[in-house]
Amino acid sequence: MNDIYTIYRLGIMLLPNKLALTLVALLCMATTLLAQTVTDATGHVLYTLQEGVLYDAQSKPMLTVKGNMVFKGASESKNDIVLLIGTDNLFSEKSANAINSDLQSTRFAMGKGGFYLTGYGLSEDHLIAKYSLGTNGDIVLLAGHPPAPFVTLTGDEWSTAELTAIFYLLDEQHQLQELLATSLVGGNVPVKKLTTGNEATLRRMWNTGQDDFSWDGRVLKRRWNSSDLEEWEFDGRILRRVWMEDRTEYEWDGKILKCRFCNTVEEFEWDGRVLRRRWNTGNDEFVIQGNVVKRMWDAGNDEWELTGDMPVPIIAMIVFGLIAK
Repeated sequence: MNDIYTIYRLGIMLLPNKLALTLVALLCMATTLLAQTVTDATGHVLYTLQEGVLYDAQSKPMLTVKGNMVFKGASESKNDIVLLIGTDNLFSEKSANAINSDLQSTRFAMGKGGFYLTGYGLSEDHLIAKYSLGTNGDIVLLAGHPPAPFVTLTGDEWSTAELTAIFYLLDEQHQLQELLATSLVGGNVPVKKLTTGNEATLRRMWNTGQDDFSWDGRVLKRRWNSSDLEEWEFDGRILRRVWMEDRTEYEWDGKILKCRFCNTVEEFEWDGRVLRRRWNTGNDEFVIQGNVVKRMWDAGNDEWELTGDMPVPIIAMIVFGLIAK
């Protein structure tokens, strides 16, 4: 506003009054039209974005976006980083993470235009909020279950980092993640949190150094000497290789894990207590007891130590030897 006032004063001094006022009015209109704004359901302006800085309605700088980083206030200091964004394309089909200021733990997962509880990939059941194209060509952030319009974004093209910064700010102010987690618990849907460092592990008890796997909430891989063939991503429903497109995919429906594009007897089921091969030999059954995964009838060397929370289909991929197939 100070810049506009200065231009107005110069216009008064240098041009006839009527012409000066007309030019200033046009300038103000252009500034309003070009501004990137975030409004609530009533049309009230919540935030404006100017040159990478997100301001509230009182013109206080809330966040600054620079590249794939988000900073506090109007700062660009590394000490003021609040978020590191792991993708340039929020609408990618692949999952990415937004990392907290400690540069280790994950704040939320992101992809397909939305933001998700960490640890479940791009599972629709764990969607916190997502962006959609509005009827007037603007962008609408939908939140809640079922998703409903929460805020509207207008103005020039928005970057992934800017869209993420706005969601981050709304999440901070309205506890959107907590609301979703609470609703899931209320619906008897387990909400798992990963261990510190955002990594769960499963290793064979009598380990040779090779049978040691990690799960970071998105990717399953060997902890040591991992190969492209052995890295898998999971979005809550589909397991597929990260680096190869060979149509080797498995589908999980909450009870049964099976190959998507092949006719095979390699199907596995979970009854809430026992993980078994569906067409089993009578011995191919595992139980999960605390931090131990072991064969139900004949453990032998096939006992595994579990650290952190790991989805059942990820455990199945490991203990049934599917990770390298």
